[in-house]
Amino acid sequence: MYNHFNQHLEGIYSKYPVDRVNRALNPDDEEWFCYPECCQIAADVYKMPIAFFSNRNNAVFFPLEHTPQQCLRTNPLTLQLHDISRHFYLIQFKPGYQVPWPQTDPYRQGDTHFHYKDDPWFPLYTESFLEAHKIVNERRVHRQTDGKEVEEFIYVYEE
Repeated sequence: MYNHFNQHLEGIYSKYPVDRVNRALNPDDEEWFCYPECCQIAADVYKMPIAFFSNRNNAVFFPLEHTPQQCLRTNPLTLQLHDISRHFYLIQFKPGYQVPWPQTDPYRQGDTHFHYKDDPWFPLYTESFLEAHKIVNERRVHRQTDGKEVEEFIYVYEE
């Protein structure tokens, strides 16, 4: 993932916070994951959707450069982050279980060059796209915590 990210800095990841993502993807660094960037990079590298669930964030990420027909699978690989132990769990569902997938990554429309209804994944995950489209404004906010600059995402939803 580290190599893939750094090879696409001028393209699909041009808006990503490079230092933060490189720290998370570098095996020699103590940071090991950053949301939402690592989810999107994993979806791109492994050519499959990634559904991410935690106590604070839920979203499904689709590969930016691959259509459903080009991917290894169209059903998301599902990860649950346990917020206390900070460990990931791979969730497998019983065959036939209809998963209510979360919204798509709120930044997806900004990372692509087409209207969300023209997204090749829209027909398969319409409800996820419509839920994400309720977001009218998202921005990164920087603040100081314990002498370190911390980046947060603030989403403003329509009422």
